[in-house]
Amino acid sequence: MSDGLISLILAAILFVGVVGVSLRYAFSKERDIQEYLRRAQTYRSRKNYDAAIGAYQRVIELDPENITALQGVGILHTQLGRYNEAILAYEVLVKIEPQDHRVLNRLAQLYEKVGNEEKALENFEASLEISESSVETYIHLGQLHYRANRMEEAIEDYNKALELSPGHLDTRYYLADVYMSQGNGNAAIEQYKMIISALPDDSQGYTQLAQAYNQLGRHERAIEAYEQALSLTPNSPHIYANLGQSYYLIRNYEQADQTLQYALDLDPDYALAQYNLAVSLAEQRQIDRAVQYLELALYNDANLMQIARTNPVFASLSDHPGFSRLLNLA
Repeated sequence: MSDGLISLILAAILFVGVVGVSLRYAFSKERDIQEYLRRAQTYRSRKNYDAAIGAYQRVIELDPENITALQGVGILHTQLGRYNEAILAYEVLVKIEPQDHRVLNRLAQLYEKVGNEEKALENFEASLEISESSVETYIHLGQLHYRANRMEEAIEDYNKALELSPGHLDTRYYLADVYMSQGNGNAAIEQYKMIISALPDDSQGYTQLAQAYNQLGRHERAIEAYEQALSLTPNSPHIYANLGQSYYLIRNYEQADQTLQYALDLDPDYALAQYNLAVSLAEQRQIDRAVQYLELALYNDANLMQIARTNPVFASLSDHPGFSRLLNLA
């Protein structure tokens, strides 16, 4: 046998050995991956989420682009409120599956949760470039644009969501909120009426409709809407508190005070009812009682302080020692 033939045979034997080792390693690696995935699923079923994450991490060490493990890590960190850790997993998933709009949506929602609205917008917009059929994506974009005071863009987003799903009533509420913030009460009323048409037994639509009427100065119509809301939710201190406000806005102080007192009968510590009663009493120049109810309102809800300080009724009484003392509180 020639030396060349011997070398060739030895090389073949060496190659077969190397291939065999490689195949055994590959089979062993795949077996380990499947075992860790099985463990992760078992831990999840037992709600031992940290152990499940640990098992998924072992899979990722063996296969950094394992979609099942990356999704598992992202989902579990999200459930546990560890949004930054979840973001890391979804960022890898986006690189692996850049055309999956669902992954982009989840990543955008996580950025929204951690307050990075710029990255949230970026990922929602990237999602829409892939699929323009997601109502949820348009709603999230609308909310982001609304918070950024980009109202026209928010309106456009919500209208696109409604084109895809005209019966999505939450979107109509969001759209009406934008119109209300713009002072466009008539456009808001149109949305609230469509909501009421779809849900005639839900008091929320009537309550929101009443607020839009009040914004337009149509207080009698607001009273009608609040009374309709009360016919559906008869023991709501919130509705009574707002109805009482509508009565004092038309200077029906007797009815306002009775209505606001009834709200306080239902909930003695309800700050909005106390505040509105203080306004009504101040307008009637029942100053000591007004101070009393304003003090209670501010005690129960310190957030009312800024509203009270800018209220023209209270401003006209700033020389009174009671109002001066309360409204100078930090």
